[in-house]
Amino acid sequence: MTETIRIRPARTSDVGAIKTLVAPLADQRILMAKETVAYYESLQEFRIAESSGGEVIGCGALHVMWEDLAEVRTLAASDAWRGRAWAICWWSACWRTPVPWASPGCSA
Repeated sequence: MTETIRIRPARTSDVGAIKTLVAPLADQRILMAKETVAYYESLQEFRIAESSGGEVIGCGALHVMWEDLAEVRTLAASDAWRGRAWAICWWSACWRTPVPWASPGCSA
C-alpha cells in the first residue's frame, strides 16, 4: 500500500522542522547551514512534504530567478524518507504539473 504524501506551502510554524531536516545534512556538509532568519526570509519559496499522519517528512525551496529560470534550494528529507521518491511529488506540486511517473499517493 502506498502512503499518501501531501505537499503544501510552508508556514512560519514549519521553520523548526525545516531546520531539523537540514541539520544532519549540514553536519555532513551536503547542505549549507543557515541562520533561522534566512529560513523565515525565504519561507515563501518553501514547500513542505507531509506524510498521511501529518509528519513533516521533507522540504524544498524553489527560487525563481527569471521568467523561465529557477533553481531548487534546500531540498531535504528525514532519514526515514530518503530514497522513497517523495521529491517527485514535491517537484510536481512546485510546477503544478503532473509528473507521469509520480506516485498516485501524491497530493498538493
